Amino acid sequence: MRFTLTTLLLLLACGFSQITAAQEFSVAEAETETEPQKHLDLFAGKTVEDWGWEVTNFGGEGEVKIVDDQIVMSPGFPMTGIHRDREEDLPTSNYEITLEAKRIEGIDFFCALTFPVQDSHCTFVVAGWAGGTVGLSCVDGNDASSNDTTKIMAFEDNRWYPIKVRVTDEQITCWLDGEKAVEQPLKGHTISVRGDIGASRPIGLAAFESKVAYRKIRMTPIDAKPNKSDE
Repeated sequence: MRFTLTTLLLLLACGFSQITAAQEFSVAEAETETEPQKHLDLFAGKTVEDWGWEVTNFGGEGEVKIVDDQIVMSPGFPMTGIHRDREEDLPTSNYEITLEAKRIEGIDFFCALTFPVQDSHCTFVVAGWAGGTVGLSCVDGNDASSNDTTKIMAFEDNRWYPIKVRVTDEQITCWLDGEKAVEQPLKGHTISVRGDIGASRPIGLAAFESKVAYRKIRMTPIDAKPNKSDE
């Protein structure tokens, strides 16, 4: 079969159009797949009660107030905290929690973030045990000072520390000040909270004998992909 030059040019033009259309479709598909998930803003009110939080009844808790879009907690004896009293809108896996926390004054943990882990809960402790211990409470019944997640770090007062906790079906991963601090597999391990922090469930923040502040508290669903790397 013979083709004139004009016919060949027409055939090439049609093929190029089909390739271009396919490329455009692929790009559109990729953009749809990578569209970011909508986050749940866990604090954006004038009072803690505005967004479903309440002061945790630890006994001896200090004052909790809102100052310049920050949650500011006075020292408790021993603890002050808040927890979210709405559970129906909280995921229990495949999500991230992000916030910023700082210790204004004090000598112990300025952030104990309690969060759901499937059918249980866990706490990411920052600066516990006299101000330097970081880890999860509890893993296999052992708290943040005595399990494989235990780390010793130094902290400064009046400095904001970004914190991120990611929970998937496979593991708990925590970042502190932009660095990965915890990577705890779930398979074969028991995850729980200490009895003295249990009132923080299902999601809560607490500090031990310290004046602290929190801001930008968000929860975001993520894709259920194992060992997802951080950007």
